[in-house]
Amino acid sequence: IMDFASVPKDAWPRHLQGDSLRPLIHGDTLPGRSFIISQYHGDDLAMSWYMVRLTDNNVVYKAVIYGTGVEVPPQLFNLTADPDEMDDLCRGVLECKQDGIDTLYKTMEGRLMSIVDYKAVSKDVAHYGYEMFNRWAKRQKDWRKSLTS
Repeated sequence: IMDFASVPKDAWPRHLQGDSLRPLIHGDTLPGRSFIISQYHGDDLAMSWYMVRLTDNNVVYKAVIYGTGVEVPPQLFNLTADPDEMDDLCRGVLECKQDGIDTLYKTMEGRLMSIVDYKAVSKDVAHYGYEMFNRWAKRQKDWRKSLTS
């Protein structure tokens, strides 16, 4: 957004991480990276989720990791061969332990960990959600009834 607003890079906030997405819109790649990540933490979800997209030998893969990686099996897709994400290469197995796939999954998880300690962040987000719910519940006359009305 800063790039599209013509803000010079040296004027961007120091805490801002990442690169401009402008090259991607024009069909180019980001310099120096073969992967991108995304994370989501919402009050309408039971846990955080993370996405890693990696290009390896001109094949694009997408991994989705939920929570701390142990609550729900991850998903892994070959977007080049399966753009509609119908064939989960992890097959619902924690840590994606199928032959050949486990190495790819571990590489993608490692890329995610190089940017964000998703396990620690997920625990922090869950703790925050728990604390906020408790604060809200204490302010309600009957919190159970508040949820159903």
